Amino acid sequence: MPKLTQLSVRQVRNLESVDIQPHPKLNIITGANGAGKSSLLESINLLAHGRSFRTHKYRSVISQHADGLLVRGDIHAESGEEDKVGLQRKRNGETLIRLNGKNVPGASTLARTTPLLVVNADTFRLLDGSPKDRRKFFDWLVFHVKHDFQSAWSQLIKCYKQRNTLLRRDKIAYSELEPWDREIDRLSGLIDSYRNEVMASLRSELAQLLVGLPEQYQALASDDIELGFRNGWRQSGDEAKLSYFEQLQHAFAKDKAYGYSTLGPQKADMIIRQNKVLAV
Repeated sequence: MPKLTQLSVRQVRNLESVDIQPHPKLNIITGANGAGKSSLLESINLLAHGRSFRTHKYRSVISQHADGLLVRGDIHAESGEEDKVGLQRKRNGETLIRLNGKNVPGASTLARTTPLLVVNADTFRLLDGSPKDRRKFFDWLVFHVKHDFQSAWSQLIKCYKQRNTLLRRDKIAYSELEPWDREIDRLSGLIDSYRNEVMASLRSELAQLLVGLPEQYQALASDDIELGFRNGWRQSGDEAKLSYFEQLQHAFAKDKAYGYSTLGPQKADMIIRQNKVLAV
């Protein structure tokens, strides 16, 4: 797992200028209320995702009276190489992302270089939140394990946008949708294979984790804890025998009535059960 070995923060909330060298294993941040503990964590999130985990309003993250913020870090990769990453965000909206001295086009480069998962009170949404919350968490893992996932997902979203635009037209024959459905079927199968491979690895890791629990928690290890994944199209009844392409054909009338695609990987959900009961 890559490690953050150097962090420089400028003008993030109340942090005017901070430089630290995190320990490679464990770091505990302490301080009085309002000292900037959360702002420091927020800075790391900016470096990893290009955004805050506390707000979507980037101007509120920039220190008052400052024109912009700057976060830089050194990332020590498992290969032994070290990447230098940086993010500059100005109050006028201008954003500059750099990797090893070169400008890069998007925040996805940061995510690949600095894998980061925020664990806070919102993490319980994995159990009682919406399918979107669970899908977002799981796809974060798939993104970091299967490096072609992002490209396939971006292509799929573009196809769905074209399909949904056609569905909202007054008069349309299915023949106009068919080329898009065939490409959607191909990309969906690819994405589904990535997700299934990662889910199999996640199940294996969970099994090892449960076996290694301390004695006082061994009762949990004896429970039937199940991780599953619904791929977003029907898997029961007669239509379960149909391919996704055939299901898209069958859903044409309904999708046209709704004005959007009702089946597909964008509707997927991760299922968590304990003793065959949903863990909510």
